[in-house]
Amino acid sequence: GHYVPGDPLPMVRYRVEFSRFTADQLQRSLFPDPFNTRNLTERGGSEIYTDGKRGLQLRNDDLWMSYTDPAASSDGRQAALDSALSAVQFVNRHGGWNGDYVLERLRQDAGGTEWNARFRQYVGNFMGAYPIVGMRDGSPFGPIELKLRGRIVTGYERSMAQLSLETASREAVKLPGGEQLLAAWTAYADRGRAVSLYPAYVAMRDGDEMVLEPVWAMTMRDGTTRILPGGGAY
Repeated sequence: GHYVPGDPLPMVRYRVEFSRFTADQLQRSLFPDPFNTRNLTERGGSEIYTDGKRGLQLRNDDLWMSYTDPAASSDGRQAALDSALSAVQFVNRHGGWNGDYVLERLRQDAGGTEWNARFRQYVGNFMGAYPIVGMRDGSPFGPIELKLRGRIVTGYERSMAQLSLETASREAVKLPGGEQLLAAWTAYADRGRAVSLYPAYVAMRDGDEMVLEPVWAMTMRDGTTRILPGGGAY
């Protein structure tokens, strides 16, 4: 079962200006010699930059980037805490944290040779901070994901959007609770596969701004995130 509030939950809807990490910034941050990269454009519009060893893919429509360094050598196995610290140090050196993040997941693969770390962006203040679980259209937004072999990062993914929360406009809204929330929950056919139900934000792009909309989100058994239909703010 899941606990739900008996009353509506007060939250804040944000309208936030955002900027992008540029291709030039990312090349300078991620490649030892950014002037030695080649640029390719895929049929779907994605851009790929490579120096023959490392690769950087920019999905401009989704504002998403993926970096891989498959040739990186491992310096042996290491404990979970050491892997988490290595992931933090990598982000510190390559772009930094553009908001408040929490380590959401740290998993080791079946062979015990690779760690996967996911940091999730949270928005809010002392009254309550909640995670950004993605874009309304299903595009990824909110996490920073890394793959590590030993202390070496072999994969790095994140959004290229940087939110300017300091200048955001705010609107007080409420998430449904009580009978209204229970009705939406009961009507959801896949509720038996939900591991957790929690308040969160989805991002909706509006020109050069992002609207962060409060929703009831669910983590499913397979690790995916879904939005509860009828569980939006009012």
